[in-house]
Amino acid sequence: MFTFMNTARIGTAIQGVGPAELSYQWALAYAKDRRSMRALSGKKEPDQVADSLIHHADVRRMLL
Repeated sequence: MFTFMNTARIGTAIQGVGPAELSYQWALAYAKDRRSMRALSGKKEPDQVADSLIHHADVRRMLL
């Protein structure tokens, strides 16, 4: 019985980690692609009208 429950726990964990990883990858790609104002630390991409969202400090903190 305990062996069965341990196997079930691992299966449940995998089912949770998969969608979480996919969501993180989508959020990271969106933050790299989306442009929004200039970063407070200065121009990170001078040839563009605005910097990528990933250059903003709060966004970087949230995607750690």
